[in-house]
Order: sequence, then C-alpha cells, then structure tokens
Amino acid sequence: RRRIILMLNPSAPERLLITQEAEKLPTMPIPVLRDIPLIGPMFFNQNILVYLSLILSVVMWFLLFRTRFGLSLRSCGENPSMADTLGVNVYLTRYIAMGVCGALGSLAGAYLFIGYQAFWVEGMTQGRGFIALALVILATWSPLRAILGAYLFGGVETLQFRLQVMGVAAQLPQFLLMLPYIVTIITLTLLSLESVRKRVGVPASLGVPYTRE
Repeated sequence: RRRIILMLNPSAPERLLITQEAEKLPTMPIPVLRDIPLIGPMFFNQNILVYLSLILSVVMWFLLFRTRFGLSLRSCGENPSMADTLGVNVYLTRYIAMGVCGALGSLAGAYLFIGYQAFWVEGMTQGRGFIALALVILATWSPLRAILGAYLFGGVETLQFRLQVMGVAAQLPQFLLMLPYIVTIITLTLLSLESVRKRVGVPASLGVPYTRE
C-alpha cells in the first residue's frame, strides 16, 4: 500500500517509510570465476540483476545484428520509407522497440533501488539517464561496447569513493564525480554537429516521426 501511495503522490509523508521495507539484493558469487584477478569481482560477484543485464546485452546485440527483425529495426531507424516499401511495418516495429526500451529502463530503475542503494530518495537517479544516453552514443549503438562503457563510467564513480577513503585530496574525488557528467555534456554537444553524427553512425531517422505517404 505504501508503495502505491508513493507512486501516486511522491510528496506524501509515506515516501519516507519505503526505506524501512527495501532490502538490497544479495550478491551471487560464481565459484572459481570470482577469484580471477581484477575481472572476477567485477563480473562474477554481483547480484542477479547485474547478471541479467549482461545476458540481455548479448541478447540485444544478437537480436540487432544477427536476426531479420534486427535488420528491419535498424532499417526503420535509417530509412523508414524504404523499409515500408519493402513490407516492414514501421509503426509496429518502432512501438516494439519503444516497449523493449521501456522495459530495460524499468530494469535499470529496479537495480538502482534494490541493487545499488537499497533505499529510495527523491532525485536518486542523479542524471544517470543522460549518462546512459551518452554511453549509447560513445558505444556507437553496440550493446557489447556499451558493457565496457558502463564499467568505465561505473569505475570512475567507484574510484572517487575509494580515493576519499584513502585520504586523497578532496578536490580529486569531486572532479571524478563530475567527470561522467562532463563527458555527457561534451558528447551531447558534439552530437548536434552534422559531421559528428555521420562519423559515429547516428541512425539517419533517429527521433524523426514517420508519416506514410
């Protein structure tokens, strides 16, 4: 009931009670693999949502680049008129893509609440949606490269906490905390340039509504 109240009215007093009910997902270490130096703790000592996200990234890559539906989806992003001419239902394909994106975004939100912080506060996303957008661009729309980019951004965020514990100068951790947002701003600014859009392979009809003639 309290969760429903929170969704309908985020300013309700009951929003504070949700922290009493949240339980952080336990880690599920994979024997032997978790002991691999460096990459073991990063990949094989995580909770179920992290494992699921890694699997889904591979599935999304296969779907986009190794299936007929993926070819149709990419054609709808590049040249929807041509795709329509070839018999692809552009509207349905785009709606399916939007639905999948919404589901994956919901999974990310679930991880942030029960896998990362284990409590809810207003503004807890801290602009991570824009960072994810920049990550997609830097990965040039490849789910596999996005995995590496996500670990890079996450590593920078974790490093600033480690440096604070180690007693490093206060200015450096703050700079590292700003770094993902600086990269995001620069990336989105460059994306507005036509020459950059062509070089990084931005889908030609990205964000452009399609109207059948």
